[in-house]
Amino acid sequence: MKVGEQLREIWRQATGSGREADVSANRADAEAERKTLALPSILSPVQFPGRLLPKPTPANLRRFAEIPVVRRAINVIKDRIAAMDWQVRVRRGVRPGEVADVTRKLTALRRTLEEPNAVDSFRTLIEQVIEDALTGGFGAIEMEPTGDGERPAMLWAVDGASIRINAKWDGDPDTPRYAQVMPGQLESGAVDLRDDQLMYVRMNPRSFTPFGLGPLEVAFETVNQFLSAHRYAGKLAANAVAQYALWMAVDYRPGWDGHDARRKIGLLTEANVIGQRLMVRGYLYARDFPEVAGAIEAHSPEAMGMSYELADAQVEDMRAEIWKLTRVTFTGAAILLRDKAAYRATSFRMAS
Repeated sequence: MKVGEQLREIWRQATGSGREADVSANRADAEAERKTLALPSILSPVQFPGRLLPKPTPANLRRFAEIPVVRRAINVIKDRIAAMDWQVRVRRGVRPGEVADVTRKLTALRRTLEEPNAVDSFRTLIEQVIEDALTGGFGAIEMEPTGDGERPAMLWAVDGASIRINAKWDGDPDTPRYAQVMPGQLESGAVDLRDDQLMYVRMNPRSFTPFGLGPLEVAFETVNQFLSAHRYAGKLAANAVAQYALWMAVDYRPGWDGHDARRKIGLLTEANVIGQRLMVRGYLYARDFPEVAGAIEAHSPEAMGMSYELADAQVEDMRAEIWKLTRVTFTGAAILLRDKAAYRATSFRMAS
């Protein structure tokens, strides 16, 4: 049912078909009773087979929508729509003079939209619907007649993820087309809703499924890959020195007093910058060089240290008190005696 048809049906129920509305002070405060729940839990959806088809992955999409980049994109669209001015007008092809009490009806419908329920305004109502539509392709508003000609209906935003669609609906207005089902709830406990009780907005409707397709669903993989690359680039920039240490070969010299690039005895597989310290871990080829491993173990842990090798180093200013390297190639690391290392504060130990 279209929105216009739903509003006309609400007006007919409120005023009576072909009769004038009896507006009084008592009816001015009339309110409708809401059937759906306001904030159903969707964090752990449990699905049961049956005639009511569930919308997939709403929890993941909702969490993904809270990421700053995605949130910004949603707000750009949502805020512009919610801030637009709007009017209630006689539909195209109908002259105002052909509609009885057209001014009163237009005023009543505008009040219905401006004051949809006791807690929402039109903006807060429509923002919730747009949010759901952009996130999961589902936007839903429950409508219940009040019987008051000056306020013919009350409207509530409904969590679109909790709405199930009756795949066997035959178009009968008295047959429930939708249902609200809570997580873990059987269909027997669902809140049935007729077509004239729920406005269900589908983004990108398709022929092979009763569900819509939200923009965030379409962009989910692309945005996720972009954010993963962004996070990786951030970690790479913050931990640039450690990246050069990964997969660096480890060598030694028999006297444990320097480097020998031809004597590779291990490999660095992990590097992290913690405060002002560069922490590395890796493997020694102890089975291939048992005598080397034995010699390292023979020294006390406090006696051993490490050093790294550089090649193709370029210094920005050779006359500077502290040299700044503008280009450098790491060629390996070495295990040696701490007092022979360029940095005497280094340490090395073999894991047990």
